Amino acid sequence: MSVALNFRIDAETTQVHVPMHLVCKFRADPELVLRCQQAGDTPHRGTKLGTLREFWPFDALKRQALEEAQTFIRHMRTQDYEPRQSHFEMELWGPFPEKVRYTDSLTNIEAGNPFFPDGRWVSDSRGTRQGTRGPQELDKETVLDSPDWKKGTVFLIRGSFTGNYGHVEEETGTLIV
Repeated sequence: MSVALNFRIDAETTQVHVPMHLVCKFRADPELVLRCQQAGDTPHRGTKLGTLREFWPFDALKRQALEEAQTFIRHMRTQDYEPRQSHFEMELWGPFPEKVRYTDSLTNIEAGNPFFPDGRWVSDSRGTRQGTRGPQELDKETVLDSPDWKKGTVFLIRGSFTGNYGHVEEETGTLIV
């Protein structure tokens, strides 16, 4: 087995291309998602945006997802990420409940401990959200009555991008990606 090493003297002209997956989140109307699922839609686990159905009520969700994907691509280009796929080939994941922030108050859990004189502060929340992980099948009671879904319904769009970045460390001259 032979190993080939590649050294460059002029690291300033070296351009690094790193493939990666990036994710954005967008909110969808819970009633629209519920109507889509009642019409036969299932939770999306990597569904290509271009393969979403074209007729009502699916077209409203598809239109919103495609607009968000185009905005996502434009935003990532401003940060030196080039898409490796079109917005039709990006993946849709969801629906998920919007994360609920239960409380803003903090509690000192290390009060009176001599090893932590300043204490250790954590959130005052004592409960956890019950339910399953991943995209979920919705029903009317879940959307309207559950405290987890009152903040809204979100979908994730996952796309493949190429990162064009890197810099040379001044002390050692090493290229950091």
